Amino acid sequence: MKRTYLRLICTLLTLCFALPIFAGCEGEVVPDETRPSTEPDYSPMNGGTVEYLTARTFAPNRTAGEVSEEFRAAYTDFALKLMCESRSEFEGDALLISPLSAMIALAMTANGAEGETLAEMEKVLGGLAIKKLNEQLFNYTSSLISTEDAKFNLANAIWVTNDKSFSINKNFVNTVENTFDADIVSANIPKSVGDINNWAKEETFGMIDEILSEDSVDPETVMVLLNALALDALWADQTDDYACFEDVFNGKEKATFMWSDCDGYIEGKNEVGIVKNYRGGHYAFLALLPEGDAYDYAAALDGETFLKLYDKRKKAQYNAVEISAKMPHFSFECTVGLVEVLSKMGMPSAFSGATADFRGLGTSSKGNLFIDNAIQKTFIELDNSGTRAAAVTAITMVPECAPAEKIEYYRVELDRPFVYAIIDTENGLPIFIGVCDNIG
Repeated sequence: MKRTYLRLICTLLTLCFALPIFAGCEGEVVPDETRPSTEPDYSPMNGGTVEYLTARTFAPNRTAGEVSEEFRAAYTDFALKLMCESRSEFEGDALLISPLSAMIALAMTANGAEGETLAEMEKVLGGLAIKKLNEQLFNYTSSLISTEDAKFNLANAIWVTNDKSFSINKNFVNTVENTFDADIVSANIPKSVGDINNWAKEETFGMIDEILSEDSVDPETVMVLLNALALDALWADQTDDYACFEDVFNGKEKATFMWSDCDGYIEGKNEVGIVKNYRGGHYAFLALLPEGDAYDYAAALDGETFLKLYDKRKKAQYNAVEISAKMPHFSFECTVGLVEVLSKMGMPSAFSGATADFRGLGTSSKGNLFIDNAIQKTFIELDNSGTRAAAVTAITMVPECAPAEKIEYYRVELDRPFVYAIIDTENGLPIFIGVCDNIG
């Protein structure tokens, strides 16, 4: 309801503010995919004049195409690599990441990258050129539906500083609105942390109530790119409460379990697994049980193998194939800092003011833009009724401050007798003069 209300306000404000903004720009605003691929259009939109804009103002009738096998492979490779690298930055015992949330937030950011920075980000995001990735993400996210029994929400937003030292690139605005349906909000970012967290809470059905803390946001931050997604789904085949039982997980931890009917059985060289559908069949829970250590297994698993395991699963059939699994109830939340993770994955340039190239995002009179922080928070709760899961990914952009002038430092220690004087500053003549050989 709040999001619908926000969109209504956005649309009304767009009529008041967006049209005057674009009236001063050369030519007609068109989606990025149809813009001539000659010289980039760097006409700025000053951050102080961008209020609220929504994607449907520009592309209300855009329809999605097919999700390609190339994208499936690229996305799955990214997902597995992100999980493995995130393990090194996560101190807990249960790791949960959302590759979709991370990919969308990074793809939005990559639309403002150029040169080596863009090349690195494209490679990390699976190897697709950014325009093709935009198209495929639009196709894929458009296929993710929400029903009464499997509520799914995906939202993107970009907070832009209203400091006039920063100008956002209108090409970037067109792309993130047309492709990612991102709401753009102009605000004093350091003072908007509470609003950003409220947005995250609303878009994740209340599962994640804080993505940024006030002390984590640099006062010079010019942009925060956000993705939030959430799923609240009931099992297609539920287990009654009385059928749940207590047992031990991993040989030492007490947990509640359920025997559950499943919809798919997976068997590979080093693993077995199950697929269990949520109501409507649009979403499912997949589990892989390896012969050895789970993290070692995950590190060796690649996208091609994962997709083959799923595509070749044996499906349950009435009176022919029955599949069941002993599944634990569990609930936890996870926070992963992505700066080191993504640097190790191959995009270090984006995190340095000396090497980052985000000219396509906008310009700041204070210096070159780079990614100051990238963070993801996730939550999951699974029991015999279904699963609730959510993720928020935030990327903050700051300008590189001009290097401070070299300062020379000198130190004098007056810890033994010294001469002193009181002088007039114009001539330097001593009005009083003396020797300090004791202080008592």
